[in-house]
Amino acid sequence: MHRDDPHHRARESCRRSRRPPVQPDPLQALAADAELFERGTWVRAGPGTTRPSPEDPSPIEHTCGMLMLQSGDPVTDKGVIVRLTLRAGAAASAALLAVAALAGCGSSSRDSPAAVGSDGKCTSPATLKTNLVPLYPLVKIGNDAGIFQKHCLVVQDTPAQSPVAAIPAIVGGSQDLTLLPAANLISTLNQKVPLKIVAPGAKIPDDADSLPPAKVDAAGVFLPKGSTIKSPKELEGKSVAVPGLGTSIQFGVMAAVANAGGDPSKIKFVQLDSQTEVQQLRAGKVDAAAIATPFSTQVEKDGYTRIASPTTALYGAGLAHTPWVTSQKALSAKPDAFKRFREAILEVQAYSMAHPDEYYQAMADQSKIPLDAIKAGPGFWFATQMDVNALKAFANKLKSLGIVTQVPELDNVIATS
Repeated sequence: MHRDDPHHRARESCRRSRRPPVQPDPLQALAADAELFERGTWVRAGPGTTRPSPEDPSPIEHTCGMLMLQSGDPVTDKGVIVRLTLRAGAAASAALLAVAALAGCGSSSRDSPAAVGSDGKCTSPATLKTNLVPLYPLVKIGNDAGIFQKHCLVVQDTPAQSPVAAIPAIVGGSQDLTLLPAANLISTLNQKVPLKIVAPGAKIPDDADSLPPAKVDAAGVFLPKGSTIKSPKELEGKSVAVPGLGTSIQFGVMAAVANAGGDPSKIKFVQLDSQTEVQQLRAGKVDAAAIATPFSTQVEKDGYTRIASPTTALYGAGLAHTPWVTSQKALSAKPDAFKRFREAILEVQAYSMAHPDEYYQAMADQSKIPLDAIKAGPGFWFATQMDVNALKAFANKLKSLGIVTQVPELDNVIATS
């Protein structure tokens, strides 16, 4: 191989280095990398990094003892990518199990059950920590309405950059709960990470097919003006912008094409941030763009044609698609707290649906999205129970789409206590 090749230079730099590689804290590293993993940028698989020199135009990250992927490579359920560059053989491969390994070294403390006096009043509440994206203000609602207090709970939320970014914190024990899309749950379970469903969360409404798509789905697949595309099937071989690779929105585009009889493997996905997606759509530089709220609301208002609704296409009407999850270790350590949480969060979600204006205001406060934009966007629905058979059917759908390579064992994924 030529010495000017960037891969050659990276290996030589690793070989000549006299200093031992920096050993990052695994939880911090995984938390930082999870967001990049979701966006399809790169995956950390070992310590130490050697980057190209400033004059090196190569977009490839060079590593010592890491498993890397190039930006734009699709993510599979193994955290491995279609176009994969392996730098450190078995050492890097073994590091793919880092997330699963953290399941055995977390810091979840033993349960301190909530204490209730003889008069039925809470004297010492149990504490749980959640890690949620700001678009889910359920902890704020539960605290403001006094529902968690009624169930002798203190629930504290720390904002998460994305659902996938919350997984390392949950597995590592620094956080207890998150709302995780079912597609990401299935992928994570396939990596042998022991997650458990504590309670149902968001769902697609049972009557989704009879409602305006923009009121059901927080995202839409839109066409440039003047496009001749009439069906999602025609997105085969076309460029489709998505805000993140390995996300439910990308999977939803694949499902929409497959549902229409097309081959989703032929889609040419382009990863762009949401604002750039809109710009490229308006300029006609992509054949379609899968755009999330609140940008989707404005695009639809401006007259761009919605060719598909990715969330609905992926999950289908009625599925509880974003459940509350925790780690097996945390559930075993704090059974009383999680039992109380399940009872409380079902009440919080029912309260939210009965008081939509309060929910929308809390969402606006947390996300900093204008209230008018939130109200103009999709509605929200929460499930009251989890159906393991529906979850199995969904996992098989992911396999048929090529998103996962196997269906994990799901019979015991729902916590029963």
